[in-house]
Amino acid sequence: MARKPGRFGIVTASATALAVALLTPATANGKPAHLTGDRAYTAAGLRTDLAAVRAAGGGRINVVARLDRAGRTTLLARSGTAGLGSKAPVPDDPQFRVASTTKTFTAVVVLQLAAEHVLSLDDTVEHWLPGVVSGHGNDGSRVTLRDLLRHTSGLYDYVDDPRVRSELTEHFEESRYDDTPARTLVAVAMRHRPLFVPGDGPRRWAYSNTDYLLAAMIAEKASGLDWRELVEHRVIAPLGLRHTYIPGANPFLTGPHERVTVKDANGAVLDLTEQSLQHTADSGVVSTPSDLNTFFRALAGNRLLPAAL
Repeated sequence: MARKPGRFGIVTASATALAVALLTPATANGKPAHLTGDRAYTAAGLRTDLAAVRAAGGGRINVVARLDRAGRTTLLARSGTAGLGSKAPVPDDPQFRVASTTKTFTAVVVLQLAAEHVLSLDDTVEHWLPGVVSGHGNDGSRVTLRDLLRHTSGLYDYVDDPRVRSELTEHFEESRYDDTPARTLVAVAMRHRPLFVPGDGPRRWAYSNTDYLLAAMIAEKASGLDWRELVEHRVIAPLGLRHTYIPGANPFLTGPHERVTVKDANGAVLDLTEQSLQHTADSGVVSTPSDLNTFFRALAGNRLLPAAL
């Protein structure tokens, strides 16, 4: 998945074939020239798409793409280096922090628990986490698990809290190894009024990292296992994702990866590679392009969830 400047200002990218396909130039009939059929897609086409992704990032991002086709040749392409100051190319199948793609892993385990009737998507936050969503107009009895998963809760995104934003963008070195618990981050969000309350007028949507912290907390309460164990036991192990893991507060990546660097406001280079900030259920998974392809293929093929879900 392409990683855009966002939560941690990261401008390094690892792009899957899906992200590449969405960014390819279209022909006159509205279809990318080399995507008219799977057989027509070539390594050269993948490299062309990769160049377009890199150009869209001003030439400052490093990109790797992988297209896996069942029983057929895997296509690989990469652009850029293994990090600032390095002449080595981006690794073929690098580990990287998948950021908000983590939310898909979290949603899968929550939906699995729903399929097993351990919990219901109609359960309210208040039912499972009494008093956690309250104050400043927040009401956990009005927010369901379904609202959390589809971002219709209206809850404030804790990442937008001025103090949190300052720690991430202006004081990264001091915050690099921050492993603040999810419950504390939710409490930060509760200092702010919600953007809206579900049920007040037409359904509304607003992206919030807080939603997925709460969804994971509910899954933990219902199952008796922590979020990390749920993902490991229900997704990573069954699919044999050998290069996917949840490091938690461990700031280091264990396999081949690139250095993630940005320039700060003064033009100095800041290396973001080692950090503990992305340790929660909204952003804490580390994976590779090949493992993510396996994961999404399994999800789309009903290997992880019943078709109805």
